Amino acid sequence: MLLVESLRKWGMIAFRWRSYTFIGAVLILIVERKHFYYPLESHTLDIVFELSCMSISMIGIVLRLLTVGFVSKGTSGRGTHSPKASELNTTGMYSIVRNPLYLGNHFVFVGVSLLSQCWEVVLLNHFLFATAYIPIILVEENFLKEKYGEAYLEYSARVPCFIPRFSQWVSPKNPWNCRMVLRREHDTWLGVVLAYFLIECLREYTVSGSLRLHMIWYALLLPMWLSWVVLKIVKKARVL
Repeated sequence: MLLVESLRKWGMIAFRWRSYTFIGAVLILIVERKHFYYPLESHTLDIVFELSCMSISMIGIVLRLLTVGFVSKGTSGRGTHSPKASELNTTGMYSIVRNPLYLGNHFVFVGVSLLSQCWEVVLLNHFLFATAYIPIILVEENFLKEKYGEAYLEYSARVPCFIPRFSQWVSPKNPWNCRMVLRREHDTWLGVVLAYFLIECLREYTVSGSLRLHMIWYALLLPMWLSWVVLKIVKKARVL
């Protein structure tokens, strides 16, 4: 089998399971938990460090919101069987980078990785991300090239794959769709907060031998979990 075909085959597998790639980052942190330590003998500075990591991940969440909120229906979905695109997105976030959702996921990965306080873990998670997402991008690009032909080739020649070119910004052609954001992104929000909560439990237990977390973590997790349950019920009832 040709290398490109092998990559596409792996890309289809990764495409189906792309929503769970963060689990790999969490597993790496569990294996490498011996690196956990408090930056300084100050609990306040430790909280600042943790919130800084979360802020990096929040950049990724914002990128996803700015993407999903303005896309056309039938595009940029969370399907797991094969790529779908009712039209070619070229405005909004897609006017400055071809893969804004995956760029957002990368920021989430970076924030989670930095919690390890270990550069080896950060680099390993970058490798994990590249191993999963480069084949996915190849599969999606091949699909879009076959469906849109010269239009996609012209677009891909003009817009970078992964590093934004802000000078090319084009305002979204669609209005903000809050319902679409709530319907598509609630799993992402809970997944990120839950990942941080579990990692903090592991980190606290490794460092101090206890699971006494700061109340801020419960203040983040509980409302997010409750809102996720409500959105799931509403979505299942086809109200959202």
